[in-house]
Amino acid sequence: MSFALKYRPSNFKDLLGQEVLVRVLHNAFNLKKIPESILLTGTSGVGKTTAARIISMCLNCTFGPTSDPCNTCQNCTSIKNFNHPDVIEIDAASNTSIEDVKVILENSRYMPISSKFKVYIIDEVHMLSNSAFNALLKVLEEPAPYVKFILATTEVKKIPVTIISRCQRFDFRRIPTDKLVNHLKVIAKKENVSFDEESIKLIAYNADGSIRNALSLLEQAAIYSNKTLSEKITKEMLGYVSRYTLLEIIEPLVIGNTVEAINKFEEACNSYNPIIILDNMLQIIYEICYFSITKKDPSIFNDNIITHVKNEKILSPTFLSRIWQVLFKGIQEVKSSSCIKQTANMLIIRLCYLSSLPSPKQIIDKIQGNTKTDNNRKALLELLKSNNMQDLYNQIYESDLEVTNYNNGTLNIKTNQVLPKDFHRNLLNFFYNLTNKTWNISIDQNFDISKSSNSCYNKSLDPTVCNILQEFDGAKVINIENIKKEQ
Repeated sequence: MSFALKYRPSNFKDLLGQEVLVRVLHNAFNLKKIPESILLTGTSGVGKTTAARIISMCLNCTFGPTSDPCNTCQNCTSIKNFNHPDVIEIDAASNTSIEDVKVILENSRYMPISSKFKVYIIDEVHMLSNSAFNALLKVLEEPAPYVKFILATTEVKKIPVTIISRCQRFDFRRIPTDKLVNHLKVIAKKENVSFDEESIKLIAYNADGSIRNALSLLEQAAIYSNKTLSEKITKEMLGYVSRYTLLEIIEPLVIGNTVEAINKFEEACNSYNPIIILDNMLQIIYEICYFSITKKDPSIFNDNIITHVKNEKILSPTFLSRIWQVLFKGIQEVKSSSCIKQTANMLIIRLCYLSSLPSPKQIIDKIQGNTKTDNNRKALLELLKSNNMQDLYNQIYESDLEVTNYNNGTLNIKTNQVLPKDFHRNLLNFFYNLTNKTWNISIDQNFDISKSSNSCYNKSLDPTVCNILQEFDGAKVINIENIKKEQ
């Protein structure tokens, strides 16, 4: 018999990690307030079907209804052996039609054969068709006093709200890793399996909160290691990727070193499945991001992977969250691809080039900086116009001139165009006459006349050129060149 069946709980006290359910139902039986319909929801392997059978024993125990079934009477024994005539288990995944539900409705009219209650356990109830749900709704609204319905599902969102509203709902939680570790240690000792701490932690960690998965992995590891578990053997069985190997892939990826990242990734792919590597990378990135924010190591392992980080950029929560998001979506693409290795390599390349993209904060800061520059330019133009400084106004208005700083006494200007020789002096005189104060005006003029063209030369800025263009109709500036004098 497998570990999962052998150590299946037979009472509420042994039900692991579901304290809310245990307390509510324990009190409900003691107060004689037993609900007619119960809905159990949660991921697979957390104890929904087991809890349904325990509730059935509580209802039909010879000494019940009771919150503590004896597990020895004929009713309890029959329920544990799955052959009780009044406890009917139905797999909704294979009985989805309205005809199947009508059979339930017909049979629910008859009294129990050998116990107090007729209990219907409908597993994966979300698989029922709409018409089947409508038929089930009728019997849930007006159940017979001797009939109880226990519905179990992994996808509660697919169940109509009309069904949910007529049931007492219990949401099963994933089993915490520390509780799984303690439970696995107890089972391993009972089965005479020797183990070390890290091997049990690895199994609990990979069970993903499912006690059934944890017991299955423990049994598999015990068989693989001949009942002598060690960290090395457990990692071999699980196909576990070293955390330091993962860090060797992540660090060049973060700095955009595509060649090294691809080489490290392909080297790891020689020993492990690409999807397993990517999944483990996702977990490592989460741990580093979590640590960079909370300064707490979320890993259950003794090694603090963060102490081995060499590049500080990898500790940026903003950047890590972007990496995590792209990696998470990319893993779905890899899993659905017919070319897994090639798709995985392309994902690594995308992640590398992500490092060169600006963050949302940098983009916002740039936009805000541009907006501030535009506002400074507008303010300067309005000031010149209101003081009838038409020449200066035209020279600024018709150029690409940017006002990067415009405060009391300071004016910083940036341009790629050539400005009139007297532009700086005229601007200084204007502000001195206006404020009776000498201003600090700097002009950053990044202009290479040998490479300029008509687009970077504003004809209105040079009076001589302007006069020539007015004299010759249709004339335009084609090119600007430096004329070398002959020696």
